[in-house]
Amino acid sequence: ALLVVDTELDVGQANKAGAELWGYAAKEAMRGLNLSMLVPERTLAKHREEMMSATRSDTIRTFECLALTKDDSEVPTMLAGAAMKGPKDELLGFVGVFRDITERKQVESALASVADEERERLRRDLHDGIGQELTGMRFLITGLRQKIAQVHPEFDGMVERIDGIASDALMSVRQLARTLSPISKDAGALVPSLKELASLVTESFGIDCHAVVRGTLRIEDAAMANQLFLILREAVMNAVKHSQASRIDISLESTDGVLKAMVQDDGIGFSPTQQSPGLGQHIMQRRAELIGVEFDIRRREPRGTVVTCQWQN
Repeated sequence: ALLVVDTELDVGQANKAGAELWGYAAKEAMRGLNLSMLVPERTLAKHREEMMSATRSDTIRTFECLALTKDDSEVPTMLAGAAMKGPKDELLGFVGVFRDITERKQVESALASVADEERERLRRDLHDGIGQELTGMRFLITGLRQKIAQVHPEFDGMVERIDGIASDALMSVRQLARTLSPISKDAGALVPSLKELASLVTESFGIDCHAVVRGTLRIEDAAMANQLFLILREAVMNAVKHSQASRIDISLESTDGVLKAMVQDDGIGFSPTQQSPGLGQHIMQRRAELIGVEFDIRRREPRGTVVTCQWQN
């Protein structure tokens, strides 16, 4: 779908595919419509930001966005846009090519569901398999220790160390099993899981970590809750490993129908000059795109990093 807008973001030209995408009978019917009528209001700032970047750098900007159809449906698209300039380098407007990626989103969602099912299967295998075997091993070690103490007390220290190793392994298996499928099929488990994550970070790493909820939070989709948890957990663990933070705050808040999930730390801060995002950032970005939320990561003033997911309820 092709769209050409002027500097006021009014449509000057659209093609047949554009009319079909936005639900108009003919491409002529789109002429004069403002871009604010063709994309959700909450995404306009992103479009303006990309347009400014295209104007300054004369580059083609490519990003995922939503098309708002005539009947108020939202269609996921991939937009490639560029600024149009005159012979004196004056700005004339912008041209964008929108590609409907609904089918791709559906495939990604199906793949994510399969991945979630595999994580759940692995969680059960860890809990019911290795976890139970390690528990049984510790019982045997306890019995062995009692018998050895009577005959060869000099070996008691060695058996105690073996028991300690088995205990640590059992704890690691339980923690891994718990984190593999934190939400499962219950969206209501999101908040308790985040609070448990905060407690785990405080206890295991000695970093002051808190999880809070502000406003009325309504997330009924378990798949969305699961992906949100994985994004926030990734952000928290990145802060633990790389930020040198002394405090990490996890928050979920609802204001005027806009839901926001954030992880903030007081560490050394995210570098905006970083040449390319790390694997963790890329994974968080893809998870956010999968569930249709806006993802952002930036420096926090006066120091630290803030990771934000935002969406309309």
